[in-house]
Amino acid sequence: MENKELELEYLGFKNVKKEDKKIFIALGADYGNVGDMGITIAQKKLIEDAFPDRKIVEIPMRNAYEYENDVKNILNEDDICTIIGGGNLGNIYLIWEERRRFIIDLFKNNKIVSFPQSIDFAETEEGKKEFQKSIDVYGSHDNLTIFAREQKSYKIMKENFKNPVVLVPDIVFYLKENLNDIDVNRKNITLCLRNDGEKVTDDNMDKKLEKLFKSEGFENIIITDTCVDKFLVNAKERNSIFEECLKKFTDSKVVITDRLHGLIFSIVTNTPCIAFNNSNKKISSTYETWLKNTNLVKYLDNYDENKILEYVNELYNVQNPKIDLNSELNFNDALNVLKS
Repeated sequence: MENKELELEYLGFKNVKKEDKKIFIALGADYGNVGDMGITIAQKKLIEDAFPDRKIVEIPMRNAYEYENDVKNILNEDDICTIIGGGNLGNIYLIWEERRRFIIDLFKNNKIVSFPQSIDFAETEEGKKEFQKSIDVYGSHDNLTIFAREQKSYKIMKENFKNPVVLVPDIVFYLKENLNDIDVNRKNITLCLRNDGEKVTDDNMDKKLEKLFKSEGFENIIITDTCVDKFLVNAKERNSIFEECLKKFTDSKVVITDRLHGLIFSIVTNTPCIAFNNSNKKISSTYETWLKNTNLVKYLDNYDENKILEYVNELYNVQNPKIDLNSELNFNDALNVLKS
């Protein structure tokens, strides 16, 4: 929103007093990554369900520094700060990590919970330097708990941070039960593939797969992504963009993806899925941690046309698909930390 007063109202800053009980959602997605929008939406939903007596205030990622005084004007020591989950704890997306350190300092007297993240600091001099900065900043806060969203990240965090670390699924999984009644019109094979630095598959993989499937008689091939061509997304329009993206998944008989949230959006919409890895292995680690026994989800380490066709033929004609999640994939540990 261009009008900051209107945005402050929508984010929850208006009509809230210093003495009110509050939970902050810090670094909410206000940019074009629909996976991160889904994380923000799911995080807010869990907090609303768990804390109906607390007011929720969101601090958008891009304006984190700008909103410092607005936060201080309403903050009291009983308030809780939750930092957004995702895959940006590291130096690849350093702008996020710098803001995360800022938030930890801003809420130095408050309980902080960092929602489920994957960690990825490069094994370079620069990466090691930034990792140490985060270790120091996180360790300086004596009431900060970090959620890791898969085993690979959990191991790294446990070995390096002195803060409590808890293994918790990506928060978007929390939306699954809330989306059971979503309208479906399955007819497509949907290719949801990366086009950035985390991509490890062939640059023309989408075109290769489209040609392959058409040669096998499949006609409705959709090429999409979990990013939109929009530099700035305000909090008010985020939900409609997210719902529009999910509609592409509910219109699909099979999704093929190398995006973690392409995989997770498939699962929460009960859409059969074939997933490939990405550069930092967060897909394979998520699959091994939470999904390896899940029906209707197939994982491939490498591009293999014969295997892809085998899986597509197996999944395409599944009627009324229902993806069952392992009973261990729940948010009890997260809720226990938040409420303790």
